Amino acid sequence: MSDSSAPKRLGPAVHPVTVRLRRSPEFRSGLFALTFSPVALVLMGSSMDDIAARTATGLPLASVEGMIGMALGAVLLTLIAVNCDLSSSGLFVAAACSVPIGLLQWRGLLSIPGLFTIPVSREDLATPAVWSLHPLITTTILTGSAFAVWLTHRAGRSGKLRRSLSSKERPSMHQWIRALVATCVVPMTVLVFFVLIHMAPADATRVAAQGMSGLLVGHQTDVAFAIFCAVTLGLVALTARWSLFGPQLAGWALMTLPAYLFLPVWATLSGRVVAPGDTTTTQVSLAAPIIALLGMVLGSSTLGVHWARRKWLPVDEDPAEDAPAPPFESEEEAVFVGEAPPQGAPVGEVIAVAEDGGEPS
Repeated sequence: MSDSSAPKRLGPAVHPVTVRLRRSPEFRSGLFALTFSPVALVLMGSSMDDIAARTATGLPLASVEGMIGMALGAVLLTLIAVNCDLSSSGLFVAAACSVPIGLLQWRGLLSIPGLFTIPVSREDLATPAVWSLHPLITTTILTGSAFAVWLTHRAGRSGKLRRSLSSKERPSMHQWIRALVATCVVPMTVLVFFVLIHMAPADATRVAAQGMSGLLVGHQTDVAFAIFCAVTLGLVALTARWSLFGPQLAGWALMTLPAYLFLPVWATLSGRVVAPGDTTTTQVSLAAPIIALLGMVLGSSTLGVHWARRKWLPVDEDPAEDAPAPPFESEEEAVFVGEAPPQGAPVGEVIAVAEDGGEPS
């Protein structure tokens, strides 16, 4: 007879290493990023290309699909950053995925069919990436954000994060660090803003005949300026480890809002749009979609630092609660509740002192 008390196997056996891997926060964060970061990057890149194509024809607000697509891509990047609350592997995976995606965008081989509101060629798709090298800048921003989250987790594991916030000098020190980071980040971001405008093509005469690729006729890509922008914005993202205020201010207030909303609206209302000829207005208009893209990547990816801090320092945690209680001034002030009674007291007796100085009950 078979032993009926023997446990029954409900399914195939799973190796313990596989179980630990599935439960690992590094695996979950990396898998989430591996799934959604290509979608986010391709969606943002294709949407930006559509906005740039309409901007080159003098209609910066005509691509509603492009504006919505960039916003949705930023939301996906934000979710990837939020999912790094237990591990920074997600942002490292996103940075790694941005390399092949950026190369394909630079060659004009990557786009979302049906997203573009006007016909575009492969050369048109590659034009924004060729003159700005924005895929390189995107990779450095994601890498800087990944290291910022990694350093935050490292400080949390070592206890440095808790000790720094439990210090009596916490308010003044935190304000000083926030001011220092913002003081460094703001001029760096403004400088990148104007460098990208300087890098943009200025002559749109050939756009009507050749499409957006006509912007590159006679235009030379300044690789040194592109590397400068990449390193600068990567450092801005890295400073989120010490203060999130500066990178968030740079990403949303100094880059995204002006380039995504204010400049296109101003150009449309004032009539200062891209037109044939060599003008500074053309440079500003063509640089706006690139700046908006980079600002969204910066603002979305650095949010992971906030959630990493929450993991090690819950928002409802009060450092004062961890401080030892002050000693009693006299034996009569002691209150024993649920503790072992003093010698001579019956077991289970609760000794309390009345506020008016009465006898213990």
